[in-house]
Amino acid sequence: MTIPIRRLPYPVLREIFKQMDPESLINFIRTNNSSIKLLPAMSASVSVNYHNKDPFILVTTASGIQSELPFGYYRKVMKVFKWIELDCLKIVVSDKFKRKSCLRLLSLLKHCKFTSCNCLMIQSVEEGVVLRKEAIMDITKQLKTINEMFIDVSMEELPENLDPALAVTVTNGDLLADTEIMLLEAEEILVESSRIGDTGANLIIKNWIAHGESLRYLELKLADEWKLFDDDNLGMEHLLFDLDFQVRGEGRFETKHLGSVLNFEDGFDIQRDDGKKATITSNQQVVRLLIISNP
Repeated sequence: MTIPIRRLPYPVLREIFKQMDPESLINFIRTNNSSIKLLPAMSASVSVNYHNKDPFILVTTASGIQSELPFGYYRKVMKVFKWIELDCLKIVVSDKFKRKSCLRLLSLLKHCKFTSCNCLMIQSVEEGVVLRKEAIMDITKQLKTINEMFIDVSMEELPENLDPALAVTVTNGDLLADTEIMLLEAEEILVESSRIGDTGANLIIKNWIAHGESLRYLELKLADEWKLFDDDNLGMEHLLFDLDFQVRGEGRFETKHLGSVLNFEDGFDIQRDDGKKATITSNQQVVRLLIISNP
C-alpha cells in the first residue's frame, strides 16, 4: 500500500525534503501549486556558469546534494529555497561577447537580490579575446562584496568597482598599465603576467605608500624583457628609485586568501609616515610587496 506523501507526519516530510536533490524538489512543487507550502525553510548555494551556449546553474543544498540545472531555472530555485548564497559566478567570454549578452545574467542577480559572491571568475574561450570594461561593469556593480576574483581574459582596463574583493588573481594583465593595477584595492593581488617593467612596479609601490588602505600582499610578474636579478643586478635601482629602504635578511610570509607561503632570503624594508611597514622582495621577473605589520 502506498501512503500519499501529504499524509506523512511533518517531521518525516521535513527530513525527506532535506535529502532530496534540488531538481526533484523543483519537480515536486510543479505537481501542484499548493505543494510549496509543505516545504520547510531550506538554504542552498548557487554557482552560475554563464556563457553564450547553454549557461547553467549548479545548486547545492545544505546537505551537500547537488543538481545541475538550466540557467532559466533560477526562478524555480528561488521558490524552493528561502536562503540562497551565490558561491561562484563564472563568466566565459568570446569575441562575440557583447554588453547586451549580460542582460539575462543581470536579471538573475537582481531577481535573486545577490549582493555578494564568494568567487568571481572571468575566462575566455580562446586567446586574443579582449573584454571592454563596460561589458562587465554592470555585473560587478550588482555585487557589493566579492571575496575572491580570477581574471583570465585580457581587459582594456579594469572597472573602478572591482575593489571590494579580498583576493584578486589576474592571469593575463598584458593590456593593463600600472595605473590600472593601482585601481585594485583588494587585500591580496596576484598578477601572473603584465607589460609592466621595474619603473612601473616602482610607481605601484609608491602608490601604496601614498594611498594604500587594504592591501596586504602584492605579487607582480614583470614583462618578459625585464630581469631584476641578473649578473649585474640591473633593474633594482629603478625598482627602488626614490624609496627610503633598509636591507633585511631572510623572512617568511603567509597569505590569508591566496593560500601561498613565501620564504625569502633577503629583501628591502620600507615604512610609511603612518607607521605601516612592508618588505619588497624579488626573484627574476617577480616582484612582491609584503605588508608586514600595521602601526
